[in-house]
Amino acid sequence: MPGVNRRPTIGGRALLRLAAPAACALCWLGGAGSAPAALHEDGVIAFTSDRDGSSEIYVMNADGGCQSRLTHNRSYDGFPDFSADGSRIAFRSSRHGASEIYVMNADGSAQTRLTSSGAYDGGPAWSPDGKRIAFRSSRDGNAEIYVMNADGSAQTRLTHDPAYDAAPAWSPDGERIAFASHRDGHSQIYVINADGSGEARLLSTDTWDAAPEWSPDGERIAFDRHRDGNWDIHLVGADGSAPTRLTRTPHVEGGPAWSPDGERIAFRSDRTGVNEIYVIRAAGSRPVRLTTNGANDRRTSWQPLRLPSSRFCVGAPRRDRDRGRVRLRVRVPGPGRMVVERSRRVKRFARWTAEAGVVGVAVRPRGRVESRLDARAARGERAIARLGARLTFRPAGGRPRTEVRRLRIAKAPSR
Repeated sequence: MPGVNRRPTIGGRALLRLAAPAACALCWLGGAGSAPAALHEDGVIAFTSDRDGSSEIYVMNADGGCQSRLTHNRSYDGFPDFSADGSRIAFRSSRHGASEIYVMNADGSAQTRLTSSGAYDGGPAWSPDGKRIAFRSSRDGNAEIYVMNADGSAQTRLTHDPAYDAAPAWSPDGERIAFASHRDGHSQIYVINADGSGEARLLSTDTWDAAPEWSPDGERIAFDRHRDGNWDIHLVGADGSAPTRLTRTPHVEGGPAWSPDGERIAFRSDRTGVNEIYVIRAAGSRPVRLTTNGANDRRTSWQPLRLPSSRFCVGAPRRDRDRGRVRLRVRVPGPGRMVVERSRRVKRFARWTAEAGVVGVAVRPRGRVESRLDARAARGERAIARLGARLTFRPAGGRPRTEVRRLRIAKAPSR
């Protein structure tokens, strides 16, 4: 069978090692009969997280896999926004004192400061053509909407109101900017032409509305709404028609970011006690949680680019149908050796030689792990095992690279 080598074992069970050539986009973990799919077919999400002690910018695949840190400093880095071509990210940082606007390449390189007003500059938003960036600034005494060229030149004020204006978002055609304003006594969504003319209120309600985000087709705007004591995600037509509530929980949920195809929306929710990133269908569905690290993850931006194939990365865990195995998708940049170990008590339980491409890893708990499962399993009820897997790729002639994944393995009820 092409691409199949010797069978390593995990927990006494034989597994197929899938050696994928560089030309193969993905060898899916299920083995024979499983359909190939692109590893990053849904794009990449940038977000802010304080999981490493300070607020930094990270990226991940749209399924939550391959989470990678881009910024590394002790000050606040946040509010990432991808350029339309996915090549750059604008963000705000306080690394030099006041909050200022920066840009960097999508891989985290070439971090460059654009503003130096000494006041609060934040909430950057790229224009669709990548030539301008809208942002909010307090440089003139209160928060207003500004625009500048992508190199930081020609910084120009668009709004002129003594109230608080923030959270600019460009329409897909680049002709209008939506933003949130407190000029009516509480936060509401407004729209203004990109030249500063034609300012108009989108909705007239007694709720607090914030964080507008245009859909890719320009037909709708997603936004945060505070009503009845909590925040939820809502949708409205770009003309202010047909407002619809999307999330319905007693928790704080906000910061919507549309998927490139306009079918889904990423957002942050504190339903677990801390902010994590979730995805929900724009037509309504049960949200899917993408981050699970117990820190605060928020402020998302979603673009249809692929992470570089030169990276070693581990996809999000997925449960198998038999509920006794978890599957991981792993991309390796070249020849080398892959080792899978327990992340707490380091004990090797799988090893094989990997080729460039994507290999499949199926992880089962060993007998001694299963013996620690919930005692209810003895009575035929479902039992859960939690373990950490450390995956280390040792490239030929290069430095080892390691990622850790927390795995939740469900054992099928005994019959």
